[in-house]
Amino acid sequence: MASINLVNPGYFAVLRIPLLQGRVRNETENHDGAHVAVINRTLAQRYFPNGDAIGHAVKLRRTAPLRFYPRQT
Repeated sequence: MASINLVNPGYFAVLRIPLLQGRVRNETENHDGAHVAVINRTLAQRYFPNGDAIGHAVKLRRTAPLRFYPRQT
């Protein structure tokens, strides 16, 4: 089961989560609603076993309504 978490571009730096490849989306992409995703190693190895996932597309099927949670302060 996959989950989608919407985070701001500073999320990974704050939590000291290193990116293994690629980059985090920037504020312009965030504002413009660009189709950019950060995936974890497990998903990358499962669906892109012969190379990296950079530049590829992932199609998600929504089986349940999206839920939005209030921002934590």
